Amino acid sequence: MSNQGQGGSTPRKQEGFARLFRQCLYLSRGALPFAYWHLDLNAGEGFNHVAGCEGSPITFIQEALKVGRRFHAFFCDNDPALTEKLRGAVLATTPWPDGSSATIRTSDNAQLFAAVADAIREEEPNPAHAVGSCLCRHGFPEKEMAAFAERFPKIDLIFHLNVSLFARVRGCKASPNPSRSKGFGEWELGELIGRFARPHWWLRNPPPHSWGGERFITFLGRTMRPDRRRFTDFYPLGSRIGREILRTFRHNPGGLLPFMWEDCP
Repeated sequence: MSNQGQGGSTPRKQEGFARLFRQCLYLSRGALPFAYWHLDLNAGEGFNHVAGCEGSPITFIQEALKVGRRFHAFFCDNDPALTEKLRGAVLATTPWPDGSSATIRTSDNAQLFAAVADAIREEEPNPAHAVGSCLCRHGFPEKEMAAFAERFPKIDLIFHLNVSLFARVRGCKASPNPSRSKGFGEWELGELIGRFARPHWWLRNPPPHSWGGERFITFLGRTMRPDRRRFTDFYPLGSRIGREILRTFRHNPGGLLPFMWEDCP
């Protein structure tokens, strides 16, 4: 079953994904003529009926077509009914640039990393130089993800994480009840991000409302420092604004802080 969010903020989330995909694809053109590799875990069916907008797999393909970039996309979900619908949605986006492909898998997320690593090794003359992106939500296998990120340092990491869940875990950790606090010793947002081999982490300014009581933030992790002019609404995680976004978003459901790029150190 897909973990993708449903709600009023979903169109803005997809718009943010589109911006990230567009810029990551654009910046990867220095790797031509090699392909762009893209992974999408918990990909869903390709359309969010509750929010009335296209899902992340279709959003990625549309942006790749706009840039004219040859790609190999891998979409994974463990629900066969969803992946069957996704096949039709993906097929409807053809034709693609010559040599492009999309693989749709009904499997556990952990199996996807091994399959993509094998595909990269077969095609790329220097696998460590493979460029691309990997979109993850909550529930991804951290161990396999960390190993994949270290092996392929030029694949950008995009995390869409439920900050409310981290806040609830923080409450469990602080509880004097051992049954509530057990198992959460290393479950902090900062510690999670730090497990992946990316020196530059940026986060997007959150939406203006806390839809459904749950609060989500999108993070971008790159080996190369991003050009801030290309990533609208994104700020360095370690900057004053990045820290303020996290602090405010954890405790204030209003969201969307009035930050400007000139405010960012």
